[in-house]
Amino acid sequence: MLVLGAVLGFAGGMIRALFGLIKKPPKEGIEFRKLITMLLGAGAIGLFTIIFVNGDFKLSLLAGYGGTDFIENIWKIKMKDVKI
Repeated sequence: MLVLGAVLGFAGGMIRALFGLIKKPPKEGIEFRKLITMLLGAGAIGLFTIIFVNGDFKLSLLAGYGGTDFIENIWKIKMKDVKI
């Protein structure tokens, strides 16, 4: 289940990268380090989404697409009830 969450997050990141390349192709070529880092981050976000949102695979895909914005909003929702 965790691996599938990571794969779906990775897939969401790949979709986002492809849309970005279609929308605005790079003039000097693709920065592969940046692309790989972004895709690994999207996979990690998909994995964390599976853990924190009780196994919702659709959200893992969307989280990978949305990136860190998604995790920030999940954190705000979850931490709203926590009193420190």
